[in-house]
Amino acid sequence: MILARSYSRDQLVYICRCLGIKPHKSPKYVLAQEIVSHCFPTATENQSFESVSLTKVPTMTTKVTTKMTTKKATLKKPSIKAKAYSFGAPTTTIASPPTFAMTQEYVDRKQSSWPASTSTTVTASVVGPTATNTYTPNPAPPTTWTTSGATTISMDKAIKSKSMIGIKRWIHHNNEIIYYLGLDSKITSEKIAAFDMDDTLISTLSGKKFPTSKSDWKFWDETVPDKLRSLHSNGYQVVIITNQGAIGNNPLKFIEITTKIQDICNNIGIPTVAIAATTADGLLRKPNPFMWDFLVSQLCSANITINKEQSFYVGDAAGRPVNWKPGKKADFASSDKGFAMAAGIKFLTPEEFFLGEAPVSDSIMKNSKFSIPVAPTSGPLLAGADQTIAVTGIQEMALMVGWPASGKSTFSKNNFVTAGYAWVNRDTLKTPQMCLAFAEQQLKAGKSVVIDNTNPNKEARRPYIELARKYGIQVRCFMMKTDRETSYHNNYHRERTQGVKHIPSIGYAMYNKQFEAPELLEGFKEIKLVNFILKLEEKDVASYSIPAPK
Repeated sequence: MILARSYSRDQLVYICRCLGIKPHKSPKYVLAQEIVSHCFPTATENQSFESVSLTKVPTMTTKVTTKMTTKKATLKKPSIKAKAYSFGAPTTTIASPPTFAMTQEYVDRKQSSWPASTSTTVTASVVGPTATNTYTPNPAPPTTWTTSGATTISMDKAIKSKSMIGIKRWIHHNNEIIYYLGLDSKITSEKIAAFDMDDTLISTLSGKKFPTSKSDWKFWDETVPDKLRSLHSNGYQVVIITNQGAIGNNPLKFIEITTKIQDICNNIGIPTVAIAATTADGLLRKPNPFMWDFLVSQLCSANITINKEQSFYVGDAAGRPVNWKPGKKADFASSDKGFAMAAGIKFLTPEEFFLGEAPVSDSIMKNSKFSIPVAPTSGPLLAGADQTIAVTGIQEMALMVGWPASGKSTFSKNNFVTAGYAWVNRDTLKTPQMCLAFAEQQLKAGKSVVIDNTNPNKEARRPYIELARKYGIQVRCFMMKTDRETSYHNNYHRERTQGVKHIPSIGYAMYNKQFEAPELLEGFKEIKLVNFILKLEEKDVASYSIPAPK
C-alpha cells in the first residue's frame, strides 16, 4: 500500500490520532489499512488508491519525545464525490461518485472529530472513475457543543467525551439513548409510524445472523422503501426506535451504527427521526416505553398531540413460538410487541405490515415462552383456615421468605407496617448488618418488626431468629407461594411502573440454588403460606400484559 510505503510508523500513529483512531502496537501496514478503512468506509479490499495525500505532517527526524500539536498540521483527506446528504431529503450531487462513494454527511460527522484548528481541505484521487473536488464542510463544526442537558463543552472536550463521542449531529441523552432529529424543526405530525431496525427494516446482506460491517445490510424486503415513502406522503412521521446495546461507550460501534442508520435513510430519501438505546441492560431499552415517552415529550412540537389510534410500531420481536409459520424459528424476544403495548399504540410484525400477512393466531401464540403468567385477582391471602396476619398486644418478629418481586413488600406494608410493625428491608438499608442493627434498635424500643427480605435459606434466617431469642419474642414465618415465572414477570412490571431496575435472571438462579424451605425446628412459632393476589391500578393493567424479556 502506497500509504504504508510513504510514511513512517510514527507518522501513521500521528495520523491515527488526528482521525480519532486509537493507535496500537501493530505493523505500520495495519495502521495504514485502518486509516484507509476509516476514510473510505465502503471501499472494498480490491480497490487500490493512487494516493492519499497528507501534507505538513511533522517530519520525524528525531525521536518522538516532544509533544505534537495539531495546530500546525494540515490534513488532506479523501474528497466526496457522492450524493450530499443531511439525514433528510437528498440534495444535489457533488460529482460523479466513485465506487467507494462516501456521503457528505459522513465527512461532516468525521470533520467534527478532527481538531478544531485543522484545515478542512479534503482531496483524494482514486483508480477508476476519478474527479477532484475540494470540499469544505458546511456548516463548519462549532467551537462549542450544547448537550441535551444544557451543558456547554469545548470542541476538544467533546472529542474526548464518552457522552458525545465526537459526532456532531447525534445527541446523547442521559448516556443511555442517542437520537437524531432529521428535520428542520421538531416533529409536527400527529401520526407516528415507528419501526425497529434489524430484521424489520433491514437484514444482513451476507446472510449471517449478525452484520460483519456497517455496509453489511439490505432492505428486509424490496417493498420497504416504497412503503416508508408512502407513509411520509400520507402525513406520517417515520421514526426508527431500536435497542443498540453494542454501542455502550464504544466510539467505533457508535460510528458504525449511526452511519448505517443514515445510509438507510439516505436510500429511502425522506426526513427521518431515529432513537436508539445504547446500553445492554437499562431502563430506557425496549420493551420499556421510555424512548416513546422521550419522543413525545422532547421531540414533538408543543402544540402537537400524538394520535395513538393512528400511530403504530413495527418490529420482529413479537414472542412468536417455533413454527409460528412452517419452518420458522421462535422469536428471540417479545420486546417490540411489549414496547408497543407499553406505549399504547398498535403493533405489527414486518410480515403483517410489509407483506400483508395475517397475524399469528392465538392458538399458536399460546405456545410462546413469552406468554403472560396468570395470577388470581381475588381470594384469601393465606393458605388454610387461619387468616391471622398481624397480632396486637405482644411484641414479635414476622420474617418473610420468597423470590425477588414475589409480593413480599406489598404484603408486608399492607398487613404489618399499617399495624405498627417496623419495616426491615435490605433494598433500603443496603446490607445485612444494617438490617440486623435496625431490627435490634426497633426491638429495644419495644416495637414488633417485619423482616422483608428474600431469606432463602437457614443461614440467612438464623441471625434474625437468634436476635428474636435474645429479646424473648416469638418469630413467625410468612412464605410467599408466588412461583418463579410470576415473580420474574412482576420484576419487569415493577421496573416499568416504578422505575426500579429489574433484578437479572442470575439473581433468580442464585435464589433457586440457595433455597431451603423453612422449618419449625429453626425456631419459628408457625409458618404461614401467602397466596399471591394480583391487585393492579387501572393505569397499570396494560403494562402488566407486557411479557418479560427472556
